[in-house]
Amino acid sequence: IIPLEANQDEVFPVYLELITWKHDDDSRSLIAKLLTEDNDRNELPATGLTVFYYILNRGEHVLLGEVTSNENGNAVLKFPAGYDFPKDEEGYISVYAKFPGNDSFDVTESELNFKDVSIDFEFVEKDEEKLIFFAGVVYGQNDTLPLADDDLYFYVPCMFSDLMIAEGWFE
Repeated sequence: IIPLEANQDEVFPVYLELITWKHDDDSRSLIAKLLTEDNDRNELPATGLTVFYYILNRGEHVLLGEVTSNENGNAVLKFPAGYDFPKDEEGYISVYAKFPGNDSFDVTESELNFKDVSIDFEFVEKDEEKLIFFAGVVYGQNDTLPLADDDLYFYVPCMFSDLMIAEGWFE
């Protein structure tokens, strides 16, 4: 979309936030959220913009794919379970998303570095007490290590925001 009262000669800023979700079935999504502003500085989703996704592999950015942003401003690139993301020597996956700009919107880009983890949960009710047991691993470049010294927070959705119901840590 073009912001309200746009002048054809004017190029608007667009903001890109890059996040990742690992789903229950171990598939993963890279999500570029694209936003712009109207003349009153209200945020609007930037729809119909093509985002190019890259991954850092042995020091080079390799194109993963391109996706057009939807009505919510999200450009979602999906990967099946078991997709082998290249990792650096510390186990980080480095992805990069870029919108190259057009006649209406400026260039924008974002980078995200993350580690691939897996967490298993067990919900137990014992003596009228509700407990959550969990264990996790982090996948490195060539090995798997237990998660340690990390905090974990549990939330339930509420009307206006999520409510934290428990917290724990990996030892």
